[in-house]
Amino acid sequence: MRKKNINKKDLMIKCLLINYKFYDMSIFKIIMDGCLDDIIESLDDSIVVSNVNKKEKVTPQEQFLGLLNRFISYFKKHFHNLDDYTDHLIIEIISANQEEFKDYLNQKMYLGDNKYIDYFKNILPKLSVLNFVKNSKLFGEIKEVFKKNKIKVKDINEYSDKDITKIFNLLCDVIECSDTSFWNCEFLMDYKYSEESGVKTILESKYPDKSEKTIIDFRKAHFNHAHLMNESVLESYYKKIDILKNLKNAD
Repeated sequence: MRKKNINKKDLMIKCLLINYKFYDMSIFKIIMDGCLDDIIESLDDSIVVSNVNKKEKVTPQEQFLGLLNRFISYFKKHFHNLDDYTDHLIIEIISANQEEFKDYLNQKMYLGDNKYIDYFKNILPKLSVLNFVKNSKLFGEIKEVFKKNKIKVKDINEYSDKDITKIFNLLCDVIECSDTSFWNCEFLMDYKYSEESGVKTILESKYPDKSEKTIIDFRKAHFNHAHLMNESVLESYYKKIDILKNLKNAD
């Protein structure tokens, strides 16, 4: 399915390598993973023109990379303590939310235009919590932390921008309070533990000949493991959140 993207993908990689100084090099790893193949294929040939200098034109590849870079930089800034795991989590979020990222990465606004500040202020946290919100329906412990923070469990598009900010801040606090391996935090933002996710498990991808029962058992085992890791991370959050709030208020 992904081989059809080879020409557009090659153009994207060429643009990235030529202009590498302007981008977070995690982009190369994320593009090579393949999670963006179908989105790259969907790009049209529209040029974006600067609102300041009409002679300044941005190619479709530069626009795509600029938008992707903005999301990656935002994610890494707010989840800096996840260290090397950020790339993995970004790939997981993109993989499970193709339509949302297709819409975002096909935007044609000039990135230097200040009239789009509010757009990015709202869309970047929304993209960051897509899987966290989905998992609030799968895992009782996440639903419970939503409830304790007076957040109703709903579909992502039912939340207001104010709600999204509240959910994003909650996720930041949970990650910040984690005293376990930051790898455990993966399960808050990874959405491949239900039949509805549409995301293939490792077993399904590498061993397609496995029986349906084996796949179900594999999913169940991973779901139970994710449940335990979530509980561990949230236990730490409940212990430390008051201290974290006091530190924030002191600032």
